[in-house]
Amino acid sequence: MFAVLLLSSCQSNTPPDTSATADTAVLPSTPSPPDSTTLQLQELLTLYPLLKLPIKVSSQKLDDDPSAASSQPMHGQLIPPRLLPLFGEYIEANGEEVFAVGKIPLPDHRLALLTRVPGEYFSSRIRLFVLAESTGRISADLELAETFGDAGDAYIRTSLVESAPGGLSVTIQQQTCHPLDEELTDIACTDSVLAYQLHNQLIRVYRKKAPSS
Repeated sequence: MFAVLLLSSCQSNTPPDTSATADTAVLPSTPSPPDSTTLQLQELLTLYPLLKLPIKVSSQKLDDDPSAASSQPMHGQLIPPRLLPLFGEYIEANGEEVFAVGKIPLPDHRLALLTRVPGEYFSSRIRLFVLAESTGRISADLELAETFGDAGDAYIRTSLVESAPGGLSVTIQQQTCHPLDEELTDIACTDSVLAYQLHNQLIRVYRKKAPSS
């Protein structure tokens, strides 16, 4: 009887196993670094200043001299050639210079990028590109301004860009002139007006005024 009690006492005095399983530390996942295209897109967008509407877009008095950039809102900032592939087929620079004129925020995380691209003789054409910030893709484009003239022939295109519900409205005035004689003493000009509306990533003509001489 004593032996049994002693054995029971020894068993009850055995210290319990207090060892605990170590918790596994869960580290937060590290976000993947932006790829090169994303970084280039971010760099490109920083070149475009924010524009306030309404804005008149014209290249009539544009001087391609870099020293005149500060006094000419449509001059823009030179875009490095290595960033031009971001525009895809929308810009064929062929060694000519391309400039970032300004950007306009649009609904659904889109931007309207006013960009000066090569024209008839120099970078005199100003185009509007609609860019999706999330994908970097261009969904629409529109020529806003162009100016050139030679031997009596002339073409002038100007635009007024204004805010509209869900997007932008663009009113374009253009004038085309050509000589009627070899002495360039008689020149005929034709004026026309086109009105576009940007809505849901589409640019559509909603008003057109017949050309007038």
